[in-house]
Amino acid sequence: MRRHILDENGLTPAEERFVGLIARGYTQRQAAKEAFPCSKLSDSGFDDKAHRLRKRPAIEARLRALLMERKISDIDSEGLWHSDLADMITSAKARENDTALASFMRLRGQALGILKDRVVISAEQVMPDADLIKQLAGGDKQKAAMLQSILGRRTFDA
Repeated sequence: MRRHILDENGLTPAEERFVGLIARGYTQRQAAKEAFPCSKLSDSGFDDKAHRLRKRPAIEARLRALLMERKISDIDSEGLWHSDLADMITSAKARENDTALASFMRLRGQALGILKDRVVISAEQVMPDADLIKQLAGGDKQKAAMLQSILGRRTFDA
């Protein structure tokens, strides 16, 4: 009978690798194949092994702990986002499902911080245009005239 060296989480090095791979986004089968490379199991054998491992409380606790430590940037990236977007656009065009694609990509972009959806209203945005020009010009009539000419018309309110 072989003795297995367990870490502080009660896992063997191969089990710890299995959990780490799943936390990084590998499928259970991929993680089992990578973590137990000497095993001569078939794909369904790796599926069974992964399923048995995932049922163990120590495995699930470690996976939960790893996932809690993760940040979105550890799991996803702008480069991956752009790559997936190109693939999804092709798929959406083929399936004619642009609405679902747009919704998914907006949520993902927001999660990555690529798309911002916060609106900040400053005092300048609610200030009448004439008052804004006065504030920017600082009482200088020449600057005020220049600002009005740059902005295109004497009055800005519709």
